[in-house]
Amino acid sequence: MPQIVAKFNSSKSSACWRECGEQVTTRIHIFWEGLILVPYWTNVFGFINKHFQVNLPRDPLVAILGVKTDLIKSEKTRYLLQILLVAAKKNITMKWLQRRPPTLDERLYGQ
Repeated sequence: MPQIVAKFNSSKSSACWRECGEQVTTRIHIFWEGLILVPYWTNVFGFINKHFQVNLPRDPLVAILGVKTDLIKSEKTRYLLQILLVAAKKNITMKWLQRRPPTLDERLYGQ
């Protein structure tokens, strides 16, 4: 987290390293609110809603914390949803210091 690094090293900036313009970044910014991540999460939720035939809201409570998934009745399907959300977050960490956003295709199809 840029904010934490800057706290311990005054020569480092607390601004977002993805150059989105945010001056003080937080975990929620890095995983959810960053401008380059908005299209990514929109694609993730589009994929989930299409393939699970549900209408999950694009919400950090669902994406980051995995709550509010009661729209999915099947326990097996909810478990699969949790795996997909973990993979989506892992995709963000794999591109951690890069300015380019992750894509859904990279995680699903290894591209």
